Amino acid sequence: MQNDPNDAMVPAPKFDKEMGITSRTRHRWMDDPRLDFPKATKINGRLYFSRRELDDWKERRFRLSLPGNPERAKSAEKARASKAERSRRKGAVIAEAAR
Repeated sequence: MQNDPNDAMVPAPKFDKEMGITSRTRHRWMDDPRLDFPKATKINGRLYFSRRELDDWKERRFRLSLPGNPERAKSAEKARASKAERSRRKGAVIAEAAR
């Protein structure tokens, strides 16, 4: 986050309300490195986000969702590969447990 005096800090619950999501969904987004969700700043035990970083993130996600965007295809391929890898690991764990 840049030190910009004109950049407002948004409390996490306000962002959740703006997006129509639950705090659990926000935490999933924060935990998923593929989404590149903005980093939070903790102040007195509460999470805040840079308004500029949130707006930039939303813009990137919107552009990524547009048909014909080459990054969309790359992102979808990464997601499929990641899902396949998770399935492979899960299968290996199940097979190991069955021994």
